[in-house]
Amino acid sequence: IIDGDKVSILEESIQGTFENQYVGIDKGVTPTGEFTLTGADAANYTVKQPTSLTGQITAVEQNPTIIPTAAVKTDTTFDLSKLVTGVKGDADVTFTITGEAPEGTSINKNTLTAGNKEGTVKITVAVAAKDLNSDDNPEYEAYTGTKAITVTVNGKEMQSALSISNDPKKVTYGEPLTLETSGGDGDGAVTYAILSGGTGEAEINGAVLTPKKAGTVIVRATKAGDATHNEMVSDPVIFTIEKATHAAVNHKETAKQGEAYQLDFTTKFNLLNFFCNEPQVSTGQDLFAKQPKFDSETGYLTFQFKDDAKVGETATITVKVNESANYNEFIVTIEVTVAQKSSGSG
Repeated sequence: IIDGDKVSILEESIQGTFENQYVGIDKGVTPTGEFTLTGADAANYTVKQPTSLTGQITAVEQNPTIIPTAAVKTDTTFDLSKLVTGVKGDADVTFTITGEAPEGTSINKNTLTAGNKEGTVKITVAVAAKDLNSDDNPEYEAYTGTKAITVTVNGKEMQSALSISNDPKKVTYGEPLTLETSGGDGDGAVTYAILSGGTGEAEINGAVLTPKKAGTVIVRATKAGDATHNEMVSDPVIFTIEKATHAAVNHKETAKQGEAYQLDFTTKFNLLNFFCNEPQVSTGQDLFAKQPKFDSETGYLTFQFKDDAKVGETATITVKVNESANYNEFIVTIEVTVAQKSSGSG
């Protein structure tokens, strides 16, 4: 690249597919699409597309979310799997009693059976490694919890099933959602929490979920116990945070005959974290001495009208803004009117 030229590779322009899904090094990668260039001087360069690409696939780390406490009525059963979420790859989860347990209390797979004696029981959680192709190189790592779950066995009633009742389970980025539940018993308050394992991001304040990044978030509700009822948790629910549709951007400018003009495009339209394509002229093509260009490094849109461009004529410039993490693709439309050149210029 010639010193001073503004050109760079558009990282979003290409993706690759591994030869298979299994852990390993020097694994073949097939690119989809081609590397493309961006920048004010991109038209002066071409890209030599790479060949024989390889990459490495490493094992997925398990980091499940574990509810540390629960309560169950004597002489009843409890599904321990409700206390563990975010296990990847559908790996096997096991529960083991550590130390003493109330008489008659036992575990069979995911089910805790409480005896007729009150007390507490400590339970550890383990997630087995998962080897998809049986080569002793697991694709999903094993996990052993470092802190035990404490389950209290007492005489309080179990609440009826609690569920998050919002339907559909969708929300648009930038639009808060009030969460709702059905079921449960007693006077205990309902709280909500976001669990690990989603691809998006959100915050919860009270019962209001505020999306922070498009993708998915996993939400669980908990209804507290009271004098006669044990605490109850809902099954985790996946909410989809959909990308927002950006409001239409239509802008009017004036530019003088024969004078270089620049517009701080990304700052003007708050597009700092968006990728903007090269501008297109839809009307008024013959008014320009220098066609509109967008500099991705500075964020400026530049152009120049001809010396004899007719005052009052307009040109329409459109810039396509690529889909981003939280917004769908949209168009910025700028209508530029030719103004009289400055006195003494030309």
